[in-house]
Amino acid sequence: MMRLAVPLFFLLGLLACTKDLGVDLPYEGDRLVVYGVLSPDSVATLRVSRTYPTTGRYQYGRWVLTAVVRLYEDSVLVEQLRHQSDGRYVSARKFKPQPGRFYHYTITNAGFPDVQSLPERVPEPIRIDRYQFDESIPAALNPGLPARKLICQFTDAKQPSDYYAMQVLGYNNSLRVAINTFGLDRPDEFEDGCGFRGWGRFDEYNLSDICFNGQTSTVRVGVELEGTIQPRGPNGKVDKVVLTLRRANRGYYEYNRTFNVNEGFLLAFQPPQVRYSNVRGGYGIILAYSKDEVTIIP
Repeated sequence: MMRLAVPLFFLLGLLACTKDLGVDLPYEGDRLVVYGVLSPDSVATLRVSRTYPTTGRYQYGRWVLTAVVRLYEDSVLVEQLRHQSDGRYVSARKFKPQPGRFYHYTITNAGFPDVQSLPERVPEPIRIDRYQFDESIPAALNPGLPARKLICQFTDAKQPSDYYAMQVLGYNNSLRVAINTFGLDRPDEFEDGCGFRGWGRFDEYNLSDICFNGQTSTVRVGVELEGTIQPRGPNGKVDKVVLTLRRANRGYYEYNRTFNVNEGFLLAFQPPQVRYSNVRGGYGIILAYSKDEVTIIP
């Protein structure tokens, strides 16, 4: 035990040591950070927050409450969104974006540079042509748990540059269950030009139609049927699976692809990676998609 204790105390000592380098890290000034989703299924909403210097003392108040947020459809003003709470700006008239139309936001607030999102087209509707969820398979992550193969099939539009995301969620008596899924078409840690599993959302599989443009595509995923009932509940069996297929804009695909896997000091050992943004004058992302959804009873 002594031989194990010495390296452990040495490691703890290294982690406890700090040194002020006296160097101010680069900071370009305060900027607005925006996040929004454009979908025919949801009322237009934008979340507005702000950046902070990486060093020095600062009184944090993340949400921006006094911004002027305007939404445009095909370059024509739709309305000025109203602030509700915690930097959340919502259409007062319950406006929902429409497929095939282009939308962008302008955001202004005193003390920050003006922000404008790039025009994003809401994709045309998508439909799940066929799904199958009856074949039992071995659980990849928790051997012994029941698991099944989920097959989802859809037809890609003829125009190129479409992006898709397939999401699988499990429920027990209408409560979310933290289930494990695993890709059967490619290893989960592997990314190619055809697609990848989301690092920020492990229940989502992202695809680019560069490999199946204008054709029928099939996605195969293994789904474990038992997990922790949320939040922090006991383990429970899945009595309902919700399969969602999204046809999305490039921003949806690239924003997920450039997600930083590591956090904290581990980022120092990761090659620099700039997260995708379609916002100018600030930071953030505007996601756009149409979706189809089916509920499956195992």
